[in-house]
Amino acid sequence: MKALTFFLIFFFSINLGFSQVTDVVEQFGLDASVSESSGLICYNGKIIMHNDSGNPTELYEMDPSSSSITRIVTLTGITNVDWEDITQDADYIYIGDIGNNNGDRSDLKIYKISKTEYNASNTVSAETINFSYANQSDYTSSPQATPWDAETLISLDTNNLLIISKNWENHVAQTYLAPKSPGTYVLPPQTSTLYNAIYPNDLITGGTYNSLTHKVFLIGYTWNPNVFDVLQPFIYECSGYTGTDVFSGINTRYDISGAPGNFSYEQAEGIAYVDENTYYVTSETFDTGYGISDYGKLIEVTTADAELSISDLNQTTIGLYPNPTTGEVHINNANNSLVEVYDMQAKLLLQTHGATVDISAFSSGIYVFKIIQANKGVTIKKVLKE
Repeated sequence: MKALTFFLIFFFSINLGFSQVTDVVEQFGLDASVSESSGLICYNGKIIMHNDSGNPTELYEMDPSSSSITRIVTLTGITNVDWEDITQDADYIYIGDIGNNNGDRSDLKIYKISKTEYNASNTVSAETINFSYANQSDYTSSPQATPWDAETLISLDTNNLLIISKNWENHVAQTYLAPKSPGTYVLPPQTSTLYNAIYPNDLITGGTYNSLTHKVFLIGYTWNPNVFDVLQPFIYECSGYTGTDVFSGINTRYDISGAPGNFSYEQAEGIAYVDENTYYVTSETFDTGYGISDYGKLIEVTTADAELSISDLNQTTIGLYPNPTTGEVHINNANNSLVEVYDMQAKLLLQTHGATVDISAFSSGIYVFKIIQANKGVTIKKVLKE
């Protein structure tokens, strides 16, 4: 494994305590079949990836311990115009055919795949979510100069998918919410945007929502070939935001490009969380045409959130009892907060409101309860079901 040198940037996050990126390590080079990997998720102990524009409509399962492709699943009846990201919830996998380098597409889509069907067969069908942007009226082709490109798709909650723009025009990232139900939608922009005047050439290229820490992590790289400020990878941590407006809180940038004079050029395209403090990032095989090229790779990024995930993150007096339990779990001082229950593989099992949660139908084991309070942060506790 090759360690990638990087700047350590520390920040005290108001809602979620002290957090930092602590390590960035290359795990291995990607198989040639996924050299254009543009998005990834972690599911059932495997990494699932796809390639971007013009490639087969296939999902590739990789064993992270061996770097080998163990399974290929084909999606039938659809095309890969420009697949740019993949995300998931408890029951479905979503693929964003949202790439739009020229800004002239009128066929933007998200494909929705049942996990039940995915688990059972190597050939699956997909439902379609069609969308357009409410604030786009001009579809003139503008290669690498358009605000209507996007490469980030995130499953944010039970009802919503989050799309984040890769704005070539002025590098201001904009967010849009898309419903998870198949149909045709016109998506208005959300209020907050992301722009860093210190790093004006940042482009957002992928993202993941970590349900265990209530944070969104974004991957991206710089792009200004006129000054050779190209493909310098970075990560944003978005925390303490309100509702679905993920840029409304604290947005902390971590430079993982290397020390000055020793840049690690990476076309970082996708990011997925593994657990509370571990993330996988993929870098696509690339050749900039400016004498800079490299092979695709899987990179592991580590943060310091693991300890926080088993404590009361916002120091409230919320308590869960009985613990251990044989069925019902009572929550005090929650005030009708949103409650989510996860298994130890970070799979969302239950989402509800109220002071009593019934897990009597669950198998014996340890479960993670996440209590989300408006304007008061997140409390995460572990409960033993006997």
